[in-house]
Amino acid sequence: MSLYMQNGRISKLNKKYFRKKVYYLLLVWFSLFISIGIVILMYLLEIKEIITSLVVFFLLVYLLFMLFFCKTKITFYDMQQRYQELLKKSVGSIKTNCKFDNNWLKFLEKHNYQLFVNNSNVTIYFKIEKSLSKKTFISTSLIEIVTIIKKQELDAYTDQIEDELKKLWAIYEKEYHLNKQIIMQFKKYNNFSEDIKKELDRIISYKEGDNYLININCGYIENEAELYFLHSNEYYPNRYYKYAVDIIKEITNL
Repeated sequence: MSLYMQNGRISKLNKKYFRKKVYYLLLVWFSLFISIGIVILMYLLEIKEIITSLVVFFLLVYLLFMLFFCKTKITFYDMQQRYQELLKKSVGSIKTNCKFDNNWLKFLEKHNYQLFVNNSNVTIYFKIEKSLSKKTFISTSLIEIVTIIKKQELDAYTDQIEDELKKLWAIYEKEYHLNKQIIMQFKKYNNFSEDIKKELDRIISYKEGDNYLININCGYIENEAELYFLHSNEYYPNRYYKYAVDIIKEITNL
C-alpha cells in the first residue's frame, strides 16, 4: 500500500471515529435536556407529586445508564481517533548506536532499573517514579517497565509476558499508589518489513481519568542498526505517551 493510500485510509478512519465520538457526546446532552424538559413540563402541568417523583427516579436511572454507556463509547472512540492521528504523523525507524547487549543492560541498572525476571523468553526491568500529575491528597506513582523479548516468535502481548507484568504490578501497586504503567518492549529483527511495522504499531495508549496504561513496542533492526517504534515528533496521544517516547530515546541513544 502506497504512503498516499495509507494516509488517506487513516484520515477516513480518523474522521469516522471523530463522528462517533461527537454522536455519543450529543446523545448524552440530548438525554439530559429531554429529561429536564419532561420534569419541568410535569411541574407546569401540576402532575401529582407521587407520579412526578416516580418519573424523576426513572429518569435519573436512565441518565446514569446513558452516562456510563456513552462515556465508555466516547473513551473508546477518542483513543481510536488519537491512535489514527499518531499513525498519520508517525516517523520511520531511527539510527541508533545502542546494541541492546549486556552493556545496555548494565546501562539500565546504572540508571536505577531493577531486574524483576530473567528467563529463556523474556527479561524485565522496572523503575518506580513520581507521577507527573499534581495531586493534593494522594501522592501517586508510575512504574516504568523495560521488557526484552528474546524469542522472535513470542508476541508482545502473550500470556507469558502479561502474567509477569501482572505479578510486578501486584507487588508494588498498593505500596506506591501506582496508577500509571509505562511499558517499553524491545525485540530484535534482522530486517524491517511492512508486517513487522504492523506488529510494532500495536501499541496501547489507554487513559481513564488519572489512570494510564502505555505500551510501546520497539523493534531493533540489526542489519540497519535502526530502531522503530510508533511515535511522532509533533503529536502525542497524551502526556504519558510523550513521557514514554522520551524515555525510549534516552535509554537507546537516540
